[in-house]
Amino acid sequence: MKKTVSILLIVAMIMSFVPVFAAEGEMPVLDCAYDTFIEGGNLSDASKNSKSPIVFSGDVYDRTVFLQFDISAGIPENAKGAVLSFYARPAAANVSATIYGCDSIEDFTPYSKSLAVYKMTKSGKMLCSFSVLEYIKECIEKGLSKATFAVRSSADVLPIFSADSSNKADRPTLSYTDIEVFIKGTKDFEYPVVTSAQLSQDIRAMQAGGHPYTFFRKADLERIRADIKGGNEFLAAQYAGVKASAQKLLSTKPPVLVDMTKSYLSQGFTAWDVVSKCAFVYLIDGDDAYAQRAYDEAAAFATLPDLGTYQFIDNSQAVFAGALAYDWLYDWMDETQRQTIKQGFINNHFNIISDLFKTGYGKGKYTSSRFSAYIGDSNHTTINNTVAFLGALAFADDNNVTYYADIMAKSLKNLEPVFDNLYPDSSWFEGASYWTFVGPYIARMFSAMKTGLGTWYGYDNIPCIVNASDYQIYAQSNQGYYMVGDCSQGKAHSVEKYYFAIMKNDNALKKLVLDVDKPTNSPFLCIWYDTELDHDNIEGAKVSLDKYFRNTDQVIFRDTWEGNQELYTGMAVIMPSRTHAHMASGTIGLDALGERWITNQGGEAYGDGYFNNGPNQERWRYHA
Repeated sequence: MKKTVSILLIVAMIMSFVPVFAAEGEMPVLDCAYDTFIEGGNLSDASKNSKSPIVFSGDVYDRTVFLQFDISAGIPENAKGAVLSFYARPAAANVSATIYGCDSIEDFTPYSKSLAVYKMTKSGKMLCSFSVLEYIKECIEKGLSKATFAVRSSADVLPIFSADSSNKADRPTLSYTDIEVFIKGTKDFEYPVVTSAQLSQDIRAMQAGGHPYTFFRKADLERIRADIKGGNEFLAAQYAGVKASAQKLLSTKPPVLVDMTKSYLSQGFTAWDVVSKCAFVYLIDGDDAYAQRAYDEAAAFATLPDLGTYQFIDNSQAVFAGALAYDWLYDWMDETQRQTIKQGFINNHFNIISDLFKTGYGKGKYTSSRFSAYIGDSNHTTINNTVAFLGALAFADDNNVTYYADIMAKSLKNLEPVFDNLYPDSSWFEGASYWTFVGPYIARMFSAMKTGLGTWYGYDNIPCIVNASDYQIYAQSNQGYYMVGDCSQGKAHSVEKYYFAIMKNDNALKKLVLDVDKPTNSPFLCIWYDTELDHDNIEGAKVSLDKYFRNTDQVIFRDTWEGNQELYTGMAVIMPSRTHAHMASGTIGLDALGERWITNQGGEAYGDGYFNNGPNQERWRYHA
């Protein structure tokens, strides 16, 4: 009976959320009224290019395409979306087309604010589409009868089929829709350009204040210590948990690694747990035993002949531990100890990735697939590049500033495909358990960036980044993760979600993270906790119960955030070709009244061929 009631309630909850669509007439599709292209900003040459079946954008000759549509009839009353579409033929994959809005062709400058960016992931003829309803509304509010779009591309040359194409289906169009529009592959922002020169300047300013650089500076540490010792009950309890955990770690020994061709990921996780907790307790209480234990853990990795050849995420865990030890224990260590840590990781890690970044994956000695882990879009890409940024920042206390700045600038650039995967609603395609290899590392990098360099460089203005905690918050019930693909059983208590609330100044989210996740024994919560906020009495604090994640086609429903009797369900359709996805892409989950009723079976052991997901390959023999 309990199960039947639960299912009926969940079905009712879902049906209340699903809209009913009435039959509508066809929505208008506008043909392109005029198009042309210019080279190098030369408007006088535009007219000769206006009657061609092909127009050209691209870096060569600094070409810009213009597409104009007659919008004098206004926006249809029931329109909820508008889509600009054109066909292009890129010669190479992974180039982008960026559209800009302008009042007229003459008013356009390359520094205008972009409307959307479309990444072309393959070469050859393809349709490029952009959601542009808000821009059309702006044009009409200005009294404009024409909507003018400029198209620029990162390709050398990007041919675009024009309004004079012999095949009408190839011509640019502006289509209205009666539903809201999200177009995968596009985004409505551009990433900050953070150069090595800018980072070098900011590193030099950082050096003047001395260590620590990451997560807090000297003045911050004094405040944190005073809050812990001065009677803040929450922080005192949190710190007591950290210290109790660190005290147990005092009796453990650093790992002894012998075969560096095998994974040591678990030892890496342990390393930064040991270093972060023991070093933090030393900084608060001044007990040398904790500093020594943290140093010994980092030195065990720093003194290895190399950091291993299995996978870079193993190395990155060790690097994170070493960077924290060097930065947080700088004043405790003598010069010999400092150089042991610093030079060990510089020689065995940073020199390798510095040369990799300069040479490029697939070239020279960097043809092994393990080096591709810095340039993809997965959790490996996230871990490796965030740790590269944070580690370079922690070690950047000598005169070789450009060396560190180059690594940091390239790491930020490498993270853009990861951030693309978060757009627009911040869900993660590999599932909630794999988010723990993404969100926390992003949060730590931005925390170190802010304290060390004093800025987020504009990344805090990108919603899909600052909302990165949303997915794991919604994609777990009080029974655990909503499981899609290889997502494992369990439930996360990631304190880093609190830092995303700091980035977007969301007090309701701060409260929710503490109330629902109940993170404990974390030095980072002691560092980030907002002592000026009364978390129990936040006016207007409210976080919605339901969430639709467009980028991964997942929807989550719940009836409450409180207690063990919530009604919770999720539905998803994941592309089977994505990493950690299953052939059974349609997934449903149901938790109710303190029990789990329906769930995905999750991943299996990573055996031979588990990730070979081509036609008829081993991957599909693991799951029906």
